[in-house]
Amino acid sequence: MTQQSDLLNALFPDVKDIPLPEPSFTPQTLCMMRAIAQLEPVSPGFLSVLLQLLDVKAAHLSYFRGPIIVGKSEWTNLDVVAKLRPAVMQERFLHILDEVEQGTLTETITPAEIVCALQPLTLVSPLSRDYADLCVWAFNQVLNRHPSLFGTEAVQSFTADAYSIEFRRIEHVYKDLSIQIRRKIVKLAPKRERSQPTKSNVTDAALINQLTIDEMPRLLQQSLF
Repeated sequence: MTQQSDLLNALFPDVKDIPLPEPSFTPQTLCMMRAIAQLEPVSPGFLSVLLQLLDVKAAHLSYFRGPIIVGKSEWTNLDVVAKLRPAVMQERFLHILDEVEQGTLTETITPAEIVCALQPLTLVSPLSRDYADLCVWAFNQVLNRHPSLFGTEAVQSFTADAYSIEFRRIEHVYKDLSIQIRRKIVKLAPKRERSQPTKSNVTDAALINQLTIDEMPRLLQQSLF
């Protein structure tokens, strides 16, 4: 873990939360927007308009509008990613509201995004223990927050004690990976907006961006040999 931490610290220096101006909205406004976001289905375009009404930071809008980062694998199942896309957009929106309410601009991402980034890589080679635990924790969060996506049976079977992982156990890798992915999302957001996609299908190149193994921390995966 020491080598992994040293590598990540060199690539991504410590990030401090950036304070935002005093809010121009009420707690009731945020409560109402959270309730709206949890109605199904809610258009990402409509949620984007709500964020503009809140006058959030440009970095928040870029994060919301940016592509979904998906682990690159020959066996990547984009149908699964398409199923997760509504969860990703809803979670991004709620995550931004939390940051706005707290008066911060962080570089963390949501559990659904963690699943999109890591799950396809598990089809290439085994993840290291820390990242395997992170993937399991994130998928557990997704099942609990969006039970309708995968069905009641999946929720009941996956939430057994055998899959219970405390956040503090994976917090360090969650933060490190979040920084890398969120920076890429924000960086690619203007490119996606200029492309003006006409399709809502997640396989549209403007809606996803594949994260290659080379871009991941060097010690993310264990060697098969």
